[in-house]
Amino acid sequence: MCTANYADQVPDFVQDRAEFINIELYTYQQRLEYVMGMLRRKLGKNNRTSYAAGQLTEEFCKYLICEAWGLRQTNANMENVYKVLRGYAKLGRRIENFTQFERVEETDNRFIFHYEGGQKLTLTRLRTENLEGESVLSEVLRLG
Repeated sequence: MCTANYADQVPDFVQDRAEFINIELYTYQQRLEYVMGMLRRKLGKNNRTSYAAGQLTEEFCKYLICEAWGLRQTNANMENVYKVLRGYAKLGRRIENFTQFERVEETDNRFIFHYEGGQKLTLTRLRTENLEGESVLSEVLRLG
């Protein structure tokens, strides 16, 4: 058993001995529902972050969903939100409403949220490439 993102890149000798099964990618809506549910549960289980579980909005969760179709980096972003909120709370500097940031700084590979108390939250932003190999935003995830 093995996995591959692109069947045409699997060597011929493997293709001759393999049965291919296509697993459909998550739709944007499925990924959004996944983030909302998983992060709400994770935040709700810790007494330092439980206040934030009810603050989640679809608009904020768009930032956590990476522009690549997999969930690996999206999961890492959810974990980072949890760790940052828990860490600030432990220091007595809780971000009262983490979905209401002063501003968001966008770089090629990061979203950096700035909050009133000087706190910051950084999320990874993966970009996709067009046929020419240029880094572009997915139209579905364009936040502008």
